[in-house]
Amino acid sequence: MNLKVINETKFKNIIISVRFRSPMKKETVAQKMVISDYLTNVCQPYPTKAILVDRLNAMYGASLSSNYMTYGNSQVVELRARIIDPSYIDGKQDLLMEAIEMMKAFLFEPLLDGDGNLLKNYVDESIRMTLSKTTRMIDEPSQYAASKALHDAGKGFALENQVLFFEDAVKAITPASLLNAIQTMVREDYMEVVVIGNVDPIVNAQIKDAFNNTGELVPAVSYTLEAKQTDVYQEEYRDISQAYISMVYQSHVSNVDEDYWKLAVANAIFGQTPSSLLFREVREKHSLAYSIHSGLQPYDGALCVNVGVNEENIEKTIALIKEQFTRVQNGDFDHDTIQVVKDMLANSLYTQMDDLHGILNFSYRNMILANDATVEDIIANINETTLEDIMRIMANVELVETFVLRKGDDK
Repeated sequence: MNLKVINETKFKNIIISVRFRSPMKKETVAQKMVISDYLTNVCQPYPTKAILVDRLNAMYGASLSSNYMTYGNSQVVELRARIIDPSYIDGKQDLLMEAIEMMKAFLFEPLLDGDGNLLKNYVDESIRMTLSKTTRMIDEPSQYAASKALHDAGKGFALENQVLFFEDAVKAITPASLLNAIQTMVREDYMEVVVIGNVDPIVNAQIKDAFNNTGELVPAVSYTLEAKQTDVYQEEYRDISQAYISMVYQSHVSNVDEDYWKLAVANAIFGQTPSSLLFREVREKHSLAYSIHSGLQPYDGALCVNVGVNEENIEKTIALIKEQFTRVQNGDFDHDTIQVVKDMLANSLYTQMDDLHGILNFSYRNMILANDATVEDIIANINETTLEDIMRIMANVELVETFVLRKGDDK
């Protein structure tokens, strides 16, 4: 178990995040997805949702939520609580421990039926909710195209395990199998706890006592996509108003590499910002799309471009994207843009640290990467980036797949 308590007094709330991290295995993805919905339904001390809501209201509007996330070769189920800083409430200094006891109940005291299984109606509800989320993602063409491209480009790697493609496995879950999955998770998955807010360090021992298991440390989560086939083109058809293009590149750079933040600068010049080549050429100059964006998959060593265009502009748009990529490789752009994107990335990091959830994400990144980098360290790395660095790094980036969801009859 790994615990990090960050004493931060500028917020009125405290966040407690308990995360169970395990290796990314295809056979457990569906279980983790459903667990993330089921986890805050009911437990022995809170046998109905109404009782839970009443208790959260009595705790001055506290909240309890759960999530499923992936980080490269790892998958994570999170249970998160948010409470008001007890210093704002006279006589309620034990509010933090009340929240922790509630979280413990949902993790370690499941509500069972007479046969010793989870209640079927709540399990069925969580399955329906999970399928509803994935169905919405499939029905949203831009989201489907992006996930499909990552799934195909990532064959044989953790990246292929996009949540859209586990419908059958989700439907196969039973109350007994879900109970076993939850018990295995809380017992064997590596537990990581982050607490942020106005927290007295004296509670560290209490938190460690409350959350403890025998899970072993998961190996490094980051890797680099190394697809053997490159520049693959695939398409599907659907009754949609416009086409969606998703292109996946392998960067050969992971977020633990020295070159990662230099890659981030290169990507920002390519397509992340309104001053990027993709935005200026595809949107402003040629008016082919309302929005176009490139982004990094930092734990998978991948770079992605996503855009929606009219059917007749597909080939022209793909050609323009490739052309802008080559320009970055050759250093054929306004070099003043380098400083612009450096400032943008630095401001984004500073803004992140002004938000409670941003601090949580930054702290957890350091935790799973076994890193103690500060924002200032990262900004210094960003500012060291040169034109030569950008050209060198982008010269090694390869297009793996272009996926196009086209307008037309899917038959």
